[in-house]
Amino acid sequence: MPPEYAPMALGQTEILIIVGLFFLLFGIERVPKLARAFGQAKAEFHQGLKDGGDVNKAEGDLDRGGRTETQALIEDAEAKGVETVGKSREQVADDIAAADVDATDSTEATDSTDS
Repeated sequence: MPPEYAPMALGQTEILIIVGLFFLLFGIERVPKLARAFGQAKAEFHQGLKDGGDVNKAEGDLDRGGRTETQALIEDAEAKGVETVGKSREQVADDIAAADVDATDSTEATDSTDS
């Protein structure tokens, strides 16, 4: 066997035969649909790879001791005496932040009067 030929290499003739069989099996009308489907699948695959680097919700829940973000927010609010009924998550988070600031201010005021 001459060295310029690799075993199992596809030449022009083999590629033309494969393409011809592809058209015979699927028909000319379905080829653009198949190409579009392959392109969309590739785009979704790459989007999944890009999103895969982010921390998913389950990992975040495990970081919070198995609690969801909402559960952790409600528990923090209850611990700080913040009312949660009828409020959005953002409003509760703002109220918790305000309670933290108030607690810090009152602690600093107590520390300055003790001195």
